[in-house]
Amino acid sequence: MERNSEDDAEIEKVDFDASEIEYVSYGGEHHLPLIMNLVDQELSEPYSIFTYRYFVYLWPQLSFLAFHKGKCVGTVVCKMGEHRNTFRGYIAMLVVIKPYRGKGIATGLVTRSIKVMMESGCEEVTLEAEVTNKGALALYGRLGFIRAKRLFHYYLNGVDAFRLKLLFPRSELHSSFLSLSDKCESHIHSDHAIRIEKWFSVNPSTIPCPLHRRSPFFSPAATSTSFFITGRHYLLLLFLNFILHSLCLEYLESKHYKNVVDEVNLEKDDIRKELDDEKNKVENLELQLAGMERKIEQAEAELGQMRSEQENCEALLLSHTSFL
Repeated sequence: MERNSEDDAEIEKVDFDASEIEYVSYGGEHHLPLIMNLVDQELSEPYSIFTYRYFVYLWPQLSFLAFHKGKCVGTVVCKMGEHRNTFRGYIAMLVVIKPYRGKGIATGLVTRSIKVMMESGCEEVTLEAEVTNKGALALYGRLGFIRAKRLFHYYLNGVDAFRLKLLFPRSELHSSFLSLSDKCESHIHSDHAIRIEKWFSVNPSTIPCPLHRRSPFFSPAATSTSFFITGRHYLLLLFLNFILHSLCLEYLESKHYKNVVDEVNLEKDDIRKELDDEKNKVENLELQLAGMERKIEQAEAELGQMRSEQENCEALLLSHTSFL
């Protein structure tokens, strides 16, 4: 959850060096008041202490704090778990106090949490941010998040939210890059070779794949190995690279849209179930009303019989009195 701060420009910024910021993982109960104070001060949604403890007790490795000269200036609180057959990470709270914004602290906090999620086997990361929070949307956009859905009147203040999602590639994608590099090495001819050390190296990070451009988390560590390759094989490699580029992009888009379609279908099913339940309730009420109407008719019929009997009794009484 993110909140837009329109008065950030009026806050006096603090001058400091990025190396002065110390990032610390959640270390225990003594960090909890620091997180609560930052979130209560900066975010628009109120949280109880049970909410904080739910996150930091179950997933302490996903919560980080940023300190500047002993002062806590930022924090991130996350969780992860199964969600509709997907192991998903979720960024619940991200706060940096106003004088320290725009210095890369929020990026440092988020990247640390996301790396832990990747190492833990998460397939994606999600969060919600206000549609008016341009700073947060720009931050997550630089990290590779995409806007999966707009949630109308999501927050208590009535503001809409974007659900942002970051998709991680599967392990077989990385293995395909490595196998491609191995094939390139096997086709090297040193007699008629062109040295392209500055152009290309034997590591997946130099292959221009959309996964790498989307997020810094997908780039493997670069190696210093370079090789000689002929011009003909270099053209073949470029062609294979283009094919991989297209396949990776198609894979990501298809997976993203499939997840979005599945979520929409699930929501439709939930709405249909709710409508069916409401229809059943209406039908039951109609049946009850019909039963009450029948009972009223029966009561009116009995009342008519009683009135006719009363009239007969009165007529008989009059006949007896006239006889006497």
